[in-house]
Amino acid sequence: MYKATASGQQFLAREAMHSTKGSRRGFDLLDHGANPASVLSLEEQRASMVASVKALTQRLSGITDKQARATIGQQLYELNTAINALRPKMKGSPNVASFFIEVAKERLSKAVYQSLMDEAADRERAARRGP
Repeated sequence: MYKATASGQQFLAREAMHSTKGSRRGFDLLDHGANPASVLSLEEQRASMVASVKALTQRLSGITDKQARATIGQQLYELNTAINALRPKMKGSPNVASFFIEVAKERLSKAVYQSLMDEAADRERAARRGP
């Protein structure tokens, strides 16, 4: 037997996590969210939940059984609660931010304004990275 054949036999294509030999693709073949590429952003999570709400609402319109309607209603409630938790909290008008920056630039000294803008940029980068 050639060495390449023997080495290739060690790594077989696996379909499940209960295999006893390693895989060329790594250990987590079912990708349970450990892979950073598989984690959804907040916007993607919200869009997915909104699509689920629409699908459940369509299903709800065709069901007459009271118990099934109650179950779907509970699912809708939980999804809407999760969507509201992801929705950014709006404080004041969204257009105020640009005017606030203009006023701060006019009234504050250049050094103080620059330090505040640097602090805001650091916070924005930290928020984008997540907790």
